Amino acid sequence: IAERINDIGVGLFNAKEYVKAFGVYTECVRLAPDKVAYLGNRAAAGLKCKGKERDVVSDCQRAVELQPDYVRGYVRMGQALLAIGDRGEHGDVPTLRRAKSMLKKALELDPSSAGAKKTLKEVGMSLMLHADSDDEDSAAKVVPLDATAGPHSDSVLVPGVMLDPDIDKLPPGE
Repeated sequence: IAERINDIGVGLFNAKEYVKAFGVYTECVRLAPDKVAYLGNRAAAGLKCKGKERDVVSDCQRAVELQPDYVRGYVRMGQALLAIGDRGEHGDVPTLRRAKSMLKKALELDPSSAGAKKTLKEVGMSLMLHADSDDEDSAAKVVPLDATAGPHSDSVLVPGVMLDPDIDKLPPGE
């Protein structure tokens, strides 16, 4: 019976009725609490619903406990943790670090996971935005230029940003 109910949930999810799908998948999880597919389906629906991120984390945690190689569980957990950690002006750096850890685990299991790669980049951006100076992979490193660098010796150098060496020769406004 849970499988027939799951099929209804799939139909609702495909119709973008995420709140209803979440409810249907909740019934599936009630009937078969250790079925990874039902936990994963409810997590997928929960990611599409506002305020369900903690439920998603819980479902994914349970799913990866049951099936440690469940890549989607790590990816969805990372996505939910990103949503939780990215709230507020200062963000929640420990939650963002946990998201990063889950996504790295997903990539260990499946290096080609596009969802894990994309979300990991977003987590890195959030960690930079929230000034996680302890995060060696994503924190902006600011290095002063030496005195031989010319008229911009008081400026800073940020990796990935190219300064035009002829910047002083440009007319104003360019």
